[in-house]
Amino acid sequence: MITYTTLDSGLDFPMGRGRSSRVVSPEVGAHQITLNLSIFEDGDEFPQHVHDISEDCFIVLDGSVSLRQGEKYTPLEAGQAVWVPIGEVHGTYNHSGERAELISFQSPPDLALYSGQRDGTHADLPQYSGSTLSRVITLADEETCPVPGATVTNGEIRPAVDADRHARRLEMERIELEPGGSLRVSADGMEHVIVVLAGDATAPGADEPLTVRSIVYGTLTQPLTLIAGERGVLLLHSHAQPGSSRPN
Repeated sequence: MITYTTLDSGLDFPMGRGRSSRVVSPEVGAHQITLNLSIFEDGDEFPQHVHDISEDCFIVLDGSVSLRQGEKYTPLEAGQAVWVPIGEVHGTYNHSGERAELISFQSPPDLALYSGQRDGTHADLPQYSGSTLSRVITLADEETCPVPGATVTNGEIRPAVDADRHARRLEMERIELEPGGSLRVSADGMEHVIVVLAGDATAPGADEPLTVRSIVYGTLTQPLTLIAGERGVLLLHSHAQPGSSRPN
C-alpha cells in the first residue's frame, strides 16, 4: 500500500537539543527504511552516536550545520548530504547563527534512536576513533546515469548513495523532472520513500497534488508513477537494498 503524507506529520523523539521527529518509522509499518525530520536553532546539537546495524544518510534542506565527529567539524549547507556507514560516530551541530532543517534516512530502522538510547544528553557519548568512511555529497553535482528500477522521462536522475558508492543497506537519488516529465519506479517488493523538495507532481491514488514537503512511501508491489506539474518537480527517492529488514 502507498501512503501520502507530509514531512510535518511525524512523531517527536528525544535526541539532544532541537526538535526531531520520525515521519516514516515502524509505527506506520516501515520495516526496511525510516525517514526523520530535525529542526535546529543556533546552538542546537544532534548528539554524536552510532548505529549498530543501520546505514544513515542525512540531507540539509535549509540553513547550514556541521557534521561533528569528535572534535572534527565538517561544514554542510543546503543541498548537501552525508552518507554514514554502520558503526561510524557522527552527529550534527548548528553554529550558523540561523535555523537549520535536515532530513535523514536509515536502513534498517534503528529502534534505539527513537527510544532515546542514542541521546548523548542522557547517555555516554561514543568515542570517535579518527577513522572516517562517511562521505559528504553535493547532490546537484553527482553525475547523471541510469538507475535500475527507476525510469525518468524529461528529466534527470543523479544517484548519490548506492552499492557503487560503498553503501550496503541504503540507496538514494536526486531526481529532477521538467514540467510533464515522469518518474516510474518498478515494483520490487521493497520499501520506498519519495520526498518533494520543490515544485509539484501528481500520483495515482493521491487525493491532491504533491507539493513541497509531500511524502510518498510504501512497499512497491506495483509500479509507482509520478508526473511533474507545470512547475516541474525536484525529488529525493530513497529505498532499502535487499536484505535490509530489521531482524525480529
